[in-house]
Amino acid sequence: NWSLPPKKWLEKRDWPHWFSHIFKNVAMTRPGGARERFLASEIAREYSYDELFEISVENQLENLRMEIDKIRLHDRIRGFVITESSDIFWECNGLLTFDRDFKFPPERLGALLENDLFVASLESDTLWLGQEARLLVRLLKRLHGETISVESDGLSIERRIDGLEGETVALSLDTSSMSEGVRALTVRVGRAVSTVPLLVCKRGETKLKLIKTSKSGPSEPEDNTVLVLERAGMNVGISPYSARTVEKEDLLSGDWISGIFWIVKDLSPFAPGGHFRKCHGGLIAGRPMIESEGFSRRLIGITYGWLAGFYGYLDMLEGHRFVTTMNIDPSTPQGNLLLRQLETLQY
Repeated sequence: NWSLPPKKWLEKRDWPHWFSHIFKNVAMTRPGGARERFLASEIAREYSYDELFEISVENQLENLRMEIDKIRLHDRIRGFVITESSDIFWECNGLLTFDRDFKFPPERLGALLENDLFVASLESDTLWLGQEARLLVRLLKRLHGETISVESDGLSIERRIDGLEGETVALSLDTSSMSEGVRALTVRVGRAVSTVPLLVCKRGETKLKLIKTSKSGPSEPEDNTVLVLERAGMNVGISPYSARTVEKEDLLSGDWISGIFWIVKDLSPFAPGGHFRKCHGGLIAGRPMIESEGFSRRLIGITYGWLAGFYGYLDMLEGHRFVTTMNIDPSTPQGNLLLRQLETLQY
């Protein structure tokens, strides 16, 4: 996860002997100056250094959970070993420090590894409030007469569960009593626990106007509009704002759940704690990023090299105007909820 090193590394003076190593033609970024780069960034308007560090670790744990679930669902993989939890970029990535200390309570990793009974997922992780949620539970062992429980905001059920190894058991969940926003479903069988994110949205009218464009050049969108940039290679100017859209390549390739976070705390119903969850993934899948300056607020992005570089997906301008490359559709729960959240923001 591209984020910040622990504070203690900022005080170190003895660099590792391998620090001058060039990895794929990319030099490593020294931790010296990370605090200054953080304070000079727009992120410091919303989060403290420690808060951003905690968000990055939490996002990594979520990403690790998804990767472990993928391995467990593979029919021909019978086990796995985690050999490293940090990488060559010296604390940019990883769940361990280079002192081999955990960046989080180690029991959190234990909970991820101890669940050898099931893998839980949702048939759809974005729903309208009142829609039925279908929870799919893939059994990793034979279960007979066990109790499965599902708990969340406004939701609590228990069921008896029986099935053979490899079978998938479906549970129907009533979302009508849940609150709008991104909610965590905690699924439990005995000591085995899994947490699955679900985005629930009330059907509501959106006031912001969407304008989609593939044309570069100066633009003067009206107030209360969302300008959607449809392709990479675009240059847009809305004085004093300027932006260009970039394809995700090399170090920025892929839609890294662990590398993306919501910068603005005001969006907490849509993105609790700033964490980017799997249910947000449809907004950015296959979409380019924005390199920009002159915005009032940057709302979502990916930072790398300890804030040596930053790309976004959604910027806010004065006049309640927004520029984005995201796939925002008000007819979908995630698009509708996001637009109504944007209406409440102040610049």
